[in-house]
Amino acid sequence: MLIPADKNQVLVRFENLADKIDNVGAVKAKDWNLDVHQFAVALYQDINPSLPAPNKIRIERMDLQGVHPIKEAHRFKWLAQGAPPSEQPPLLAQAEAEAEEGPALTHTTIQPQQLETFRITYMEHATDPAPKL
Repeated sequence: MLIPADKNQVLVRFENLADKIDNVGAVKAKDWNLDVHQFAVALYQDINPSLPAPNKIRIERMDLQGVHPIKEAHRFKWLAQGAPPSEQPPLLAQAEAEAEEGPALTHTTIQPQQLETFRITYMEHATDPAPKL
């Protein structure tokens, strides 16, 4: 699902609708390995075929509603706050690790019956002319 959020910004929700329970015989529910950066570039080029891809794309993992970045989850008083990573909910532990490392989000895995929401922001092109005043 795509939701326009602001100029050069969209919310994207991915859903893995595979059912964990219906693993019958050779048919198994599989995780999706998704390259979010590649999706963002392809989306931009599909919508803007005459423009070059932007030189910088910021991708943030959001809460399910797309309101709060997961990396800011520590500002809320979760029950797991201060607990060792082994006892934290997986997304909270992953978000805290990403916040410490700081690299851009590119790949993610979406398990069966899981939803993920991302905010994709396309930065201005380096070749764009300066605004006329």
